[in-house]
Amino acid sequence: MVKISIVCLIYKSSKMADWVYNSVHKFTPQIKRGEAEFFFIANDATKAVVNHLNIKGYKYFLNNCPKFSDSELFQMGYGKPAYISEVYNGYNRGILEAKGEIVVLINSDNYFSP
Repeated sequence: MVKISIVCLIYKSSKMADWVYNSVHKFTPQIKRGEAEFFFIANDATKAVVNHLNIKGYKYFLNNCPKFSDSELFQMGYGKPAYISEVYNGYNRGILEAKGEIVVLINSDNYFSP
């Protein structure tokens, strides 16, 4: 049974997708034992990244964020920078898709170690 869900946002770098995927799998033995899952949220991802995820067979969910003006974001309680609402939108999608009791939110520039 999956206890831990590791969710990673990815946007435009296939190289970073491989980098974080490899480190998470190398240093998280719970994935091999079925106690943890790892997946990407392709958060407004480029077509090249989505194609790469498909070719590699990486588990992912597409997430296309609504676009708001600065004034619309401010009215909803967001400050600058504007992209931060898209980051939170992606993380929220990851939480909704997670099967684990514990959800770990990471980004594609995180690298893991023992």
